[in-house]
Amino acid sequence: MYLATKIQPLYLTKTLKLLYLIDETSVREIGVPITWLDYQVWKLSPVPKKLFVELRHNVKEFYQDKKVSLEDYITVERIPNPVKNRFDSYILKHRTTFDDGEFNDYEIELIDRIIAENKHLSSIKLVEKLHKKGTLWA
Repeated sequence: MYLATKIQPLYLTKTLKLLYLIDETSVREIGVPITWLDYQVWKLSPVPKKLFVELRHNVKEFYQDKKVSLEDYITVERIPNPVKNRFDSYILKHRTTFDDGEFNDYEIELIDRIIAENKHLSSIKLVEKLHKKGTLWA
């Protein structure tokens, strides 16, 4: 949700790439990720599959018989693509005010740094960045 308060419009693909960059940078700097998302190797770089499935397909996770969902915090707006051979777009918007109580100062600073470095990049440019020589996905 923090990303959605800082970047508008915030597309789903861009969100997934920024989350990966946040975690990768955190692992490089302090040895552990911030989000603890489980990324899978997909053609267009890493994707946290469970998050992707929830946001794109509205499929909720259950943990100990309780629904675990982002729907109280984020809305997803589907924008149909008029070109039939192209994918639809999905825009994330925040529903509530962000509460930084779940993050420490380092984590907020790191997220802000990743946003500042990448908010101007399109989803396509972020995918290209993740595939540059010397990266994990090259």
